[in-house]
Amino acid sequence: MRAGLVRPPGHTRAHGWHSSGPWEQLPVYVISLPRSTERWLNITARLRAHTSHLTFVSAVDGTVAIPPEQMAALPYSVPPNANILELRDINVTLPPCCQDTWPTQLACVVSHLLAVKQAYLDGHELALVLEDDMMVLEGRWPTPALLNSAPSDWDALLLYMLGDEVADRLYSDPPGLWVPWQPRIWSAGAYFIRRSAMRRLLDLYMPGASSTGMIAAIDMTPVESNWEGRPIGGCVSENVLFTPIQAFVTTDFFFVETASESTLNSEHRVQHDGTRELVSQLIRERGFYFPLTNVSSLA
Repeated sequence: MRAGLVRPPGHTRAHGWHSSGPWEQLPVYVISLPRSTERWLNITARLRAHTSHLTFVSAVDGTVAIPPEQMAALPYSVPPNANILELRDINVTLPPCCQDTWPTQLACVVSHLLAVKQAYLDGHELALVLEDDMMVLEGRWPTPALLNSAPSDWDALLLYMLGDEVADRLYSDPPGLWVPWQPRIWSAGAYFIRRSAMRRLLDLYMPGASSTGMIAAIDMTPVESNWEGRPIGGCVSENVLFTPIQAFVTTDFFFVETASESTLNSEHRVQHDGTRELVSQLIRERGFYFPLTNVSSLA
């Protein structure tokens, strides 16, 4: 364990999970394309030992919105479509700063908002949202004690960062167990989100969805008001989800992304591989920051 990064014993807070709800029933929402059968089977097998409350949210497919002449230039292959929710079926309004966002990136954002909406409508105070290419490290399933260690004002807690200069620096030389989310911390692959933040995102981007469950339209224009100048990366999931709320990211290790299953951009596979190698190296050299214990509920 790395010294100086764990809060002292007894420093606990309640964050929406109570002793009346066993941690094994933590609601987990997995975003997955229905046609991606292998990925669905893989993550089901990975999570079976950790949770009995697993909900799959059908991801939105953005590939069908791309003209055929551009399809061949995509950095990944597109299998034949099954019965899926298509991006072109959803009325999405983008601000000028996000007009060049890839359809596949936009579809990923909408898929996350649908997962948040489902968790909210299901009545949960807390949920863990995962993309279906995430893999939990052995023995590192997050516990209530981990949430108790977070800053008291969190809305979302990210459990994975995609490697680049910012993430690599935070992993290698962390200022603490939790750091505020900032632009250039990439990946929305694994995060906790509280009910109040679910409602805030829905009211911001999907007006009326929190009360009716219906999606008349999705309005991304608030993204522009949350940035000074052009948002880094455009209307990608991280910017849309975490800019309007209080988000923190852990510098400890709980999940990695299965690079071979990453389909949004082929360049991400190299980055995911690099992150995985760095994480493995740091675990060998320094161990983990936060010891996980068998605690059944939050204090």
